[in-house]
Amino acid sequence: MSEFLSSYGLFLAELVTLAALVAVVVVLIVANRRGGHPEGLTVEHLNRRFEDSADALKRAMAGKARSKKEAKARKKDRDRRTLISEQEAAK
Repeated sequence: MSEFLSSYGLFLAELVTLAALVAVVVVLIVANRRGGHPEGLTVEHLNRRFEDSADALKRAMAGKARSKKEAKARKKDRDRRTLISEQEAAK
């Protein structure tokens, strides 16, 4: 009788484990379909934010004409880097 109860307890433990595993898989599938990120990872360019802060600081310290010249040069460089990265991504 003791062997039967031991086997039955082991069977119930395996059954509960299997049910929990199935429940976790179902929850993961449902969560992925509802609120998953359809586009994958989102990359935020922190450099641009820091460059803008640096531009504002330089503008406050230097004259308007010089800061405008530097801002135009930085924008041109930023556009060139964006174009290059888009071309590399297309390959």
